[in-house]
Amino acid sequence: MDTATLIYLAIGIGGTVLVAVSLLFDGVFDGLFETGDAGGAFSLPVLAGFMGCFGYAGAITASIADDNAAVLGALVGVVVAVPGALGISKLTSSLMQQTDETPTATDYVGTTGIVITAIGANKYGEVSIALGGHPRKVSALATTAIPTGTKVTVIDAPSETLVVVEAAHTPTPPTASGKDAA
Repeated sequence: MDTATLIYLAIGIGGTVLVAVSLLFDGVFDGLFETGDAGGAFSLPVLAGFMGCFGYAGAITASIADDNAAVLGALVGVVVAVPGALGISKLTSSLMQQTDETPTATDYVGTTGIVITAIGANKYGEVSIALGGHPRKVSALATTAIPTGTKVTVIDAPSETLVVVEAAHTPTPPTASGKDAA
C-alpha cells in the first residue's frame, strides 16, 4: 500500500472510531459539535460520517489510481463524503425527537379543571386540569369550600404541583322570554 492509501484509510478508520466512541460514551460529546436543536451540519454523527466516507472512498481510489493517487483520492473522497454527510444530517434530524417545553407553574394560571377531591375552605384538595392536551392531577387550595365535580379556574400557581382555584363562573341561562332569570 502506498502512503496516500494509508492516510485515507486512517481517516476512514478515524471516522469509524469516532462513531464507536460516541456510542460507547453516549452523551459525553453532547453539545461539542452540535449547532442546532437536532444536531445541525456539524454534529458528531455528520462529522464521523464525513470522515468515514471521505477516508474509505479516498483509500479505494488511491489504491486503484497509479498517477496522482493522492489528488484523485481527495476529489473522489469529497464527491462521496458531501452527499453522505448530508444524508446523515437529514437522517439524524428526522430521528431526533422534538418535544415541547416542560410546563411551568405560570402555565397553569387561567386553565380550567374539575375538582376530583373536595377542597375545604383554606384546605387542600385535588383538581384535574388539562395542560397542552394532557390531563394533570395537582393539589389545590381555595378560599371557599368547593365540592367534588365542580368546574374550577386556576387563579394562581405557587408551584408545579399546587394551584389556587375558584369555582368557575357559569353564566345564568336565559329564560323563555329571552331575559336573564332574576
